[in-house]
Amino acid sequence: MTKVWLGAAWPHRGPVAEMVRTWWDQGLLDGLELTVEHAFPETLDPSFVAGLSEAAHRGRLVGHAVMPSPYTPPDAIHDQWLERARPVVDRFPPRWLTDHEGLSRGDGWQAAPLPLPASRPLVRRVRDHLARVADALEVPTGLENLALAVSPDDARARPDLLFAMLEPDGVLLLDVHNLWCTAVNQGLDPVAYLHCFPLHLVRQLHVAGGRADPDGFRRDTHDAPVPEQVFALVDEALSACPHLEAVVWERLTAGDPKALVGEVRRLRRQIDAVQPRPTTTRGELPTLPDATVDTDAFLAAVRAGRRDDLEAVAPGFVTDPRAWRVMAEVTERWGRPTPR
Repeated sequence: MTKVWLGAAWPHRGPVAEMVRTWWDQGLLDGLELTVEHAFPETLDPSFVAGLSEAAHRGRLVGHAVMPSPYTPPDAIHDQWLERARPVVDRFPPRWLTDHEGLSRGDGWQAAPLPLPASRPLVRRVRDHLARVADALEVPTGLENLALAVSPDDARARPDLLFAMLEPDGVLLLDVHNLWCTAVNQGLDPVAYLHCFPLHLVRQLHVAGGRADPDGFRRDTHDAPVPEQVFALVDEALSACPHLEAVVWERLTAGDPKALVGEVRRLRRQIDAVQPRPTTTRGELPTLPDATVDTDAFLAAVRAGRRDDLEAVAPGFVTDPRAWRVMAEVTERWGRPTPR
């Protein structure tokens, strides 16, 4: 059985970066996660470079990306991203490189990732995207599950969609908090939902916290304590994912240092208590529809806040009004123009 190691996502600056640096220096962490775009600047803090280099040398560095947008058709922006990512990956070789499933670029706009209806054309596009990144950067590639689902049907379709996109050797980064948010928001049992995913492809877990909006819709905001229910799901995932290698703690904002280090130490205890994991596989790939979605029109409808336009592009896809509100909010809040 592969020994599971404990890491943390390491931002390049800010209070969380300082905490992670301290934990790394103290030996509390076995490894680190680098957001590739954080290493794009020409000048980086020497301690940041030293830590990433050491983690890479140990084989305990994993890479994550936020800009490529796997659901977006190939474009010049992705080519430019590959050119900038190659020297980073060469300098700090990761075990694998993951991105978020979803559409985060289109219609001249880059924002937070959004789900799309499952289809065979979408699967082909994402598989081609991941192969292109793997070939260009010479690193295994994969996807992280989103927290945002726009209906119970969308939530139930997501595990099969990821299976089709990643089988047989893609990397699934299972974000346990994202999974819990999806299940809670769409009325699913979280443990049963976890077992719907292709667990034999899981190589890494993300563990984070978040908040609920006033209407109860759970959000993956990375600015609140890890919920007890998520820690329980971590135990379930640790025992159910036969090829799991890394558990990575995430946080975006500062908090009580004692509470935060307590979360990390708790994850360590959970990892140390792992029992031998059974080998699991999935059956046949799912049958998906041939219908495809115009990604520019989809994102334009979300940006404009026009439900009728979205319905014309993706009929019947978004049924949760809370999810529609969140789609429009994150597209505006995290959005910025991209070169045409």
